Amino acid sequence: MPSCCLITSTEPLIRIIKTRWVDLVWVLPAPSDQGRRVSPLQARLACRSQGGGLPSVDELMLGEQAGPYHNGIVLKAGAFYHAAEEKRFLAGETMDPRGKIRLLQSDRQMARYYCIQQAPEPVPPEVPVPQKAVVESAPANKVETEPQKEG
Repeated sequence: MPSCCLITSTEPLIRIIKTRWVDLVWVLPAPSDQGRRVSPLQARLACRSQGGGLPSVDELMLGEQAGPYHNGIVLKAGAFYHAAEEKRFLAGETMDPRGKIRLLQSDRQMARYYCIQQAPEPVPPEVPVPQKAVVESAPANKVETEPQKEG
């Protein structure tokens, strides 16, 4: 393997992946599309209606590698998934010499999809504002004594 392609340290790669996933959220397909293959237009519109978009091929690859326990996704092996760059991504292992990334050759090529969107801003917990304690002192017990009559 050429030296250009060897990863000598995983620290920068891990940092990039963590930074990238922190601000993104995977969104499932529309209920009517789950488990079905749809056209690229239908996938794009479904993602847009949920406030997101189709993921890039890189995001699909990272999502597949991360899996469901590390902010990733589960892709069905052997199935194609739509990607943002007018490409399709083949999930799972393949011996096909064409590889896992294929150009979209027609707007009628069907595939599954996931959507990706920006994570919502975290809402800070409400911190009770300390209020000044107003302590009213009770009126002093005044004992009035009647003047004694002399006599």
